[in-house]
Amino acid sequence: MRESFERSVRSLDAIVALTDRFFEAERIDPGHRFAVDLAIEELFTNLVKHQPDGAGGILVSLERNGDRLTIEIRDFDVDRFDPTTIEEVDVDRPIEQIEPGGLGLHLVRRFMDGIRYRYRNRTSTITLTKNL
Repeated sequence: MRESFERSVRSLDAIVALTDRFFEAERIDPGHRFAVDLAIEELFTNLVKHQPDGAGGILVSLERNGDRLTIEIRDFDVDRFDPTTIEEVDVDRPIEQIEPGGLGLHLVRRFMDGIRYRYRNRTSTITLTKNL
């Protein structure tokens, strides 16, 4: 299941609706929803924030292959923004010593079983995997 969304945080409700339809159609345990919704929301909002001049919409795809869920987020005509290179947040430090930024990506890494990044011809593709 795939859909293109306007490059705006206003698209988040429609993205959650896509995930809802997908989970229902594929009969996926709703216990996985929080992790999937958080990961997609975090990455989508980062693309909107860091790539405001991208061309057109951002494509979100969900696919189930047995016990594995694959999520692909594709952004077009943008500069490289590789979330896999963002430094890990040291969550063991006192909160007042933690620099702003990066905590959302930290959670994505913890909730997903895999994250890959590909950049080709000004197209950015983030692929997440979640074992069901």
